[in-house]
Amino acid sequence: MKLKGYVWKKALDIRPKLVSSHTYTLAKRAIPSSAICHAPWVLDYSFTAGAAVKAGKVTNPWNTRLANQAHLYAPRTNYWEQTYAPVRAGYIKFESGEKAGLDRLVGIRKYARINDQSGRIGQFISDIAELGFERGEDSYWEAQALFMRIVGLLLTALKEEPDIYSVTGDENPAQSLSGMVMAYFRMNYQQRLTLAKVAKEMHVSKSTLTHKFQHETGRSPMQALIETRLEIARLMLLRDNKIATVAASTGFYDAFHLSKAFRAHYGAPPSELRKKD
Repeated sequence: MKLKGYVWKKALDIRPKLVSSHTYTLAKRAIPSSAICHAPWVLDYSFTAGAAVKAGKVTNPWNTRLANQAHLYAPRTNYWEQTYAPVRAGYIKFESGEKAGLDRLVGIRKYARINDQSGRIGQFISDIAELGFERGEDSYWEAQALFMRIVGLLLTALKEEPDIYSVTGDENPAQSLSGMVMAYFRMNYQQRLTLAKVAKEMHVSKSTLTHKFQHETGRSPMQALIETRLEIARLMLLRDNKIATVAASTGFYDAFHLSKAFRAHYGAPPSELRKKD
């Protein structure tokens, strides 16, 4: 795993304080990692899908790492990673996140997932890592300023489910159409959803929904729905649920359609996933 970024060494009394930032690519890994634990806060970010993580206890369930999703870990929180495809990722480490109120996000589990459909958090992490890599210690104040913009976004995060939040990067998060659509998908992925039905729920035309969602996320609404369903289906398969049961629970309705979509997205059928895991 090749890291690109920097660890700042300035001894400054700033709270919260940026410590380091890197971008990297996680290789496909046949077995889960050993426990990972860091003394400072960690905000780990997936630019692409292809991995799963569990936090707190080794017996806790695996959570899929979605594309454009950040995972926030309080200090000294154990977590484990597993990759089933190469994943482009990045992270920042920082101190005194609780001073900014970030402890309200992680709660007693000391862990939270933050969906970042606008990609703003990911862009800031990438920019911070690039600054450190190119300019080292001289980049600190500019990098700290970008880090504080990340903190600002996290503090506007809207709770979708327990331990799951969403940020949009907008001045008013509720105004992001893609954010509302993704939240709707995560709550209703089991249902038979059409573009017309989703547009009606969002109170926009099908054309407006398609064009604005594509502009904000770089993909179509229905492609995002399929990927959401597949990521949930993959996690259910790793828990040894039957393919027919997974299909019925994720909106594919039968094993044939799930297997066809799974192969198209991951390049292998669900049965192959089980052999490898």
